[in-house]
Amino acid sequence: MGYENLVFIFLMLMPFFLILSYTFSIIWIYKDCKERGENPLIWILFLFFSSLFLGIIIYLIFRKENKCACKSCDKLISSSAKYCEYCGVYIQNKEDVKLVNKNNRKYMIASIISFSMIFICIISIGIIGGLSRSTNVKSKTKVWNIGFETFSTQIKIENDWELSLKNSTKGFIKEESMNITNPQNEVLYINTSCDIKEEGGNLMLWLVQGDTEKSIDVTNLSETLEYPLNEFKSGKIFVRLQINGVKNVKSKITIE
Repeated sequence: MGYENLVFIFLMLMPFFLILSYTFSIIWIYKDCKERGENPLIWILFLFFSSLFLGIIIYLIFRKENKCACKSCDKLISSSAKYCEYCGVYIQNKEDVKLVNKNNRKYMIASIISFSMIFICIISIGIIGGLSRSTNVKSKTKVWNIGFETFSTQIKIENDWELSLKNSTKGFIKEESMNITNPQNEVLYINTSCDIKEEGGNLMLWLVQGDTEKSIDVTNLSETLEYPLNEFKSGKIFVRLQINGVKNVKSKITIE
């Protein structure tokens, strides 16, 4: 099973565990409200319209005090009451009331475990991403960027890739995969522009396919650069822009 399949599985598990956590929380709130003589519908609706974590915290703060059942009339009364407010019987000791069942706590525990599984999925995706990607611009697989970028937009339609990037850390890599169908006749067309923000800054284009790798300095091209693809084979090729000390990058790269 490949890394991408594992990521897909964890992404699908995340909403499943979220639904599971909500379900267990609703069951717990419903049962807990019934034991305390509250209307569970109000709190369940509040849980839906707020976040899961916030809803539970607020419920724990504002829920009514714990209730006990009077042995005489079976009505729910305060656990600290000395008289039953319904039948008036005097409560001399704890044996005169029936303690409310606390077994519903298992639903809260199940909700916490389900919610924790979401974080485990997120961590697993991060670990898989780190294992499956390299920071090397010559990598045969997708590249993992450690730095950051600002105000970046891009459009990728088949073998047509347009990129606009305001700023990034030095060495940041933007990449897309394209497909070569006829390497003897197809050509890579490159249009780029950028502003140099530090001495020696440049914009490098990398073409990587298996063991074949080519680099081209495309810093502020004055005209469209045409690069033949006859050194490559039919199939997927990684097209990468390595941003080294430049800003306001704009590029349009096409295979035709």
